[in-house]
Amino acid sequence: MNDMMKLNQELLEFIKKSPTAYQAVDSVKKMLSGTDCHITTRNGTSLIAYRIPQYRPKGFHIICAHTDSPMFKIKENAESKDGNGYTKINVEKYGGMIVNTWMDRPLSVAGRVVYEADGELVSVNVDLEEPMYIIPNLAIHMSRGSEDKPLSIQTDLQPIGDEGLLETVTAKMCEITGKNIQKENILGTDLYVYNCQEGVAVGGKQSLLCAPRLDDLQCVFAAAKAFVSQEGNDYVNILAVFDNEEVGSLSRQGAASDYLKNVLEEIAEELELSGKEYRCMLENSIMISADNAHAVHPNHPQKADPTNKPHMNEGIVIKYHGAQKYTTDAYTGAYIKKLCKDNGIQYQTYHNNSDVAGGSTLGNLVMANVSIPAVDIGAPQLAMHSAFETTGALDTENLCRLMKVFYKN
Repeated sequence: MNDMMKLNQELLEFIKKSPTAYQAVDSVKKMLSGTDCHITTRNGTSLIAYRIPQYRPKGFHIICAHTDSPMFKIKENAESKDGNGYTKINVEKYGGMIVNTWMDRPLSVAGRVVYEADGELVSVNVDLEEPMYIIPNLAIHMSRGSEDKPLSIQTDLQPIGDEGLLETVTAKMCEITGKNIQKENILGTDLYVYNCQEGVAVGGKQSLLCAPRLDDLQCVFAAAKAFVSQEGNDYVNILAVFDNEEVGSLSRQGAASDYLKNVLEEIAEELELSGKEYRCMLENSIMISADNAHAVHPNHPQKADPTNKPHMNEGIVIKYHGAQKYTTDAYTGAYIKKLCKDNGIQYQTYHNNSDVAGGSTLGNLVMANVSIPAVDIGAPQLAMHSAFETTGALDTENLCRLMKVFYKN
């Protein structure tokens, strides 16, 4: 197995172990274990790690990405039995999803559970791992004439399975903690239904990588990998992964919160910087906002911009947007291009088709609290926000290489 395949197998294992933002943060912490960095977390779903160089730093080198992905969130009092004998789980949509891709797939449950023990509230991250539910399609014979009708989350997309979700979750908590927890003591849950299919390499040359949650765990993985391997000499290297990007980032653990701002100010205090010195450091800093980009679609190329349409396996994507949905400007884009050119890393550029509305990401939301020159990049992928997405096998390596030289420079 060559180095690229080993790297992608490591990525697929990371994705498997990271079904929700809670487990994604745990996976990043595991990658960072043994390094000489400072690690902070917020809500268990966002993490900022930093490493201060030996000498007075010139500024900050920051890579941010997001830990969450679109999926179904389980409501309170979720389990019920309908009049036809089926046990259903009441769910709502989290993030923008291609909802039909979730049907007829094995689904499991993961997230966080809060229970009471000796008068205290205790939080436990739980992943049931095994297939628990499925969302069945309506047979074609019964759906003629309604093929174009939008699917209803409440009617068409409620998972079915066996009874006893809370009992199963409680048993898993007992296994994880080694304690005798009673289900009556569970007072709160943040549980999600997720696609538990494992990622695979596709093609005779294994040139494609298909998996759930590539957006944005591919970038989270690459950033963590780069952060661990590069200490840096002149800059404070920072890894920041935020939750809730898929629902607007307007949470206390989101990119629009004061989380990064507070950590930067704490670093300035640790370095005993004056206000002016700290502001100068910010001016001498740069941030990469890492979130995957749209590759040109093989069957719908007209949806792409005519002159800026990235292809998988042909380099990282630098993302631009006239209305500032992305942070890239002429200078920060040039900075990344120079890093790529100087280190033999392929790159491509992305703009939306001017008649097709695109999405947004976390870079500009960070700017609400911290003003730092920034650039948006990502790996090109297909089927963004599907239950099973596709990227190029070379793209993980391209991301890692760029992020390593960014931290090293």
